[in-house]
Amino acid sequence: MKKISFVLVFLLFFTAEAGAGYYVNWRITPVLNTVHIISIGKVGKVFPVVDGDFLYIGSKDGRFYKIDWRKRDVVWKVKLGASIESCAVCFNNDVFVGDNSGALYCIDKTSGKIKWKKQFDFPVLGKLNIYKNKIFLCTEDNSVWCVLPDSGEILFGFRKPYEMISVRGVCSPAFDGDSMYVGFNDGYVYKVDLSTGKEEWGTFIGKKGRFFDVDGVISVSRDVVFAASCNGWTVALNKKNGDIIWKRNISSYAGVVATPVFSVVPAKNGEVVALDLDSGEKVWSLKVSRKPVCAPVLITHDIIYVLTQEGRIVAIDKDGKVINTKRLDGGFDGGFSIAGSKLFTISEKGKIFVIGE
Repeated sequence: MKKISFVLVFLLFFTAEAGAGYYVNWRITPVLNTVHIISIGKVGKVFPVVDGDFLYIGSKDGRFYKIDWRKRDVVWKVKLGASIESCAVCFNNDVFVGDNSGALYCIDKTSGKIKWKKQFDFPVLGKLNIYKNKIFLCTEDNSVWCVLPDSGEILFGFRKPYEMISVRGVCSPAFDGDSMYVGFNDGYVYKVDLSTGKEEWGTFIGKKGRFFDVDGVISVSRDVVFAASCNGWTVALNKKNGDIIWKRNISSYAGVVATPVFSVVPAKNGEVVALDLDSGEKVWSLKVSRKPVCAPVLITHDIIYVLTQEGRIVAIDKDGKVINTKRLDGGFDGGFSIAGSKLFTISEKGKIFVIGE
């Protein structure tokens, strides 16, 4: 195995509301002290969003919760119109979330009162994002929408033909300058101009057949876009024109997280794989599960945190060695949120955990 060191260069995402899969350059203890906060019932591929002492998350029964994670108590809950399989985002005094009826809600963080509702034609899935004071959300029909947070007014929608037979999910887009990089269930990664909502390029990264969705995290580092297909390739793409710099025969439901030195892919075969950024050469690989790893990884300085469908959290060092592992109750599909030195996650059974207490 090739051994390397992380370089403290940048933050891919830096806010406490960042979630799912990302890289931050501060340390979190790998001791994995874990506390069960509360249970809310079955959930989809989601994670709790952290805002100070509070978590925001929705469940499959259509209830959306504000939880005081220190007191381990529900502050308020509101019943929305359908099952919730999107991850919320906080902005100013509001929290935004979508449901399977296609509704996007703006909810007052203090009172839980719904301030406005915007209706789309297909379910709102995946992680909502705030970028340059605008909301970006994905709907199941291969669409991404840019919405004003104060009114719900749609600034633009970027849409592609919808594959009826696919892996049900949506991509977690990456933002860089005036551009967005997003994948759809047609197997393509697209670059979208945020000032016009128009496509700049599209590159196919799937394989022939079906289920070549690009449903995971997309990362941007060193002017390169890193992405993976559920049935296809893990690739490095030229940010300017979408040309493939390198590709590797690694399929992933969870996508790619890029550090300053290598990219990390939770693979469909149950491995976690580190690839050199420049060449795509395998730095190391580690088998962590008998099932596909569906939750994106979190990388904090020099520790990689992985969640498995068997219900384990695994801490791995920069050389691909397991530092610690702990079994929790239920499988995991949705990834982490981070606030300070603590991680937050939720099992498919709806049990919320804080790691680092």
